Amino acid sequence: MGLFSSLFGAKKRDLEESFVTECLNTPDLVLRSLADEAYEGVLKLAKARGWTPVQCSEAANIGTLTKLYEVEAAFKVPLDKIAELSRWESSPFNRLPPDVSKATIIEYIVWRQFPDKADMKLVMAAMDGLVAHLKQTDGNELLEGFRSDAFFAWLPWRKLIS
Repeated sequence: MGLFSSLFGAKKRDLEESFVTECLNTPDLVLRSLADEAYEGVLKLAKARGWTPVQCSEAANIGTLTKLYEVEAAFKVPLDKIAELSRWESSPFNRLPPDVSKATIIEYIVWRQFPDKADMKLVMAAMDGLVAHLKQTDGNELLEGFRSDAFFAWLPWRKLIS
């Protein structure tokens, strides 16, 4: 009997191995959970500051992507650069109503890692909203930049705008 089994018993170990296996087989669910936790943490901080629901939602979107970048970059990218990347990348989701924004940013993060597991209806609604907003506000130059300018080539959602 191994040390773990002798301390916690075989049933505990079987449950743990089962859980690990489940996590490996459903990484999108694990990612959703982590994104949800990050979103809720930033949202709570923003609410404690007395910000409006829209400001809280935008802060939570940016904060959630910031956490993702920190993990992806393994803290090798300066925090000010991560903050700038997060602001740009969260822009399509910041225009959404706060109650829709959370689910959409989480599905977007899932799409970045596991495209076939994401709810693309939510993500595409945000992309369509960004395009419509830019067209209505004389943002056609920025829209064309998103589509073709090398400066924006790093944006994962760039390929989703029509």
